Amino acid sequence: MKKRIFLIIALAATLIANAANPDRMYRKLIEKYDIPAAADTVAPGDPTAFWTAVIDYDAPYTDFLNDMAKDRGAEKEARQETAKLPRLYPQYDQSIVAGMQGYCDSLLTDMGIPALGRNCALYVVDSDQANTFTALTDNGFAICITTGLMGRKGVTRDVVMGYVADGFVHGVMQMHAQSFYARAKKDRKEKLMGGLLVAGTIGLVATLEAIDPTPADDYYDYLDNDVDVDVNVDVAPQFPTPKFFFKYLPELEYEADLLAYRFMEYMGKGADYINGLKILGSSYDALYGKDTDQPTIQERINFLEYATAHPEASRR
Repeated sequence: MKKRIFLIIALAATLIANAANPDRMYRKLIEKYDIPAAADTVAPGDPTAFWTAVIDYDAPYTDFLNDMAKDRGAEKEARQETAKLPRLYPQYDQSIVAGMQGYCDSLLTDMGIPALGRNCALYVVDSDQANTFTALTDNGFAICITTGLMGRKGVTRDVVMGYVADGFVHGVMQMHAQSFYARAKKDRKEKLMGGLLVAGTIGLVATLEAIDPTPADDYYDYLDNDVDVDVNVDVAPQFPTPKFFFKYLPELEYEADLLAYRFMEYMGKGADYINGLKILGSSYDALYGKDTDQPTIQERINFLEYATAHPEASRR
């Protein structure tokens, strides 16, 4: 009993400290998730080598792969839940804008992605919603950007590149499965700690979120438009983007932002990544509703601005 009370008090102190000081949380995220030194030393002009270094030497992702190879309870649950997610079938989906496919394929090539052999595709889909997301396919994943977003003021090819970089990180790092795995481990840990600790923790987090909606899961472990979109809306049905909405673990959202932002910095386009977030704005937050612990667009911008202003926080 005393041990459980002590754990509750310790967790409370951590949550309160981080809720009152987001900079501390940002620093911890940067220390854990920033690009490995191998990526930081890639010569200019070789985006494929940059991505290879990020993927091959990313310690948290490597730990996840090693854990999944054990194929125990939490690992099996993560696989099962990931298998239940809806798939995108591009060969049958009429809402994919065929006239934009050359643009999409060219952009992926410029980003060095096809050479990685990761079964990654990019599509523009017809939807009034301003959204960008990563959907699973039969043999890999697809990054999707809606016409509602492509047609927004300020969206340039470089801004789109930032959206694609973020979506690529979500897909290549298997962040759907990572989120399921982290939550499965958390559930098992709570059951072991007992009902008292679970009840105390949930009540505490709920109280803190009412004061400052800081992501709870983390504590557990303007330009001219130059994109021409030609869409025949009479032929292409509206794409059901809510079908692919997914609540990633909050710290994984920050990781995806950080790695994608570092790629854009490597390409000399770091500011375009943040511009892309500004273009998404609060309307993007509204798509996912209020009942979510995902970081808001403004919180994501604040995080990247902190990372830019505090290079000493990086493990690079």
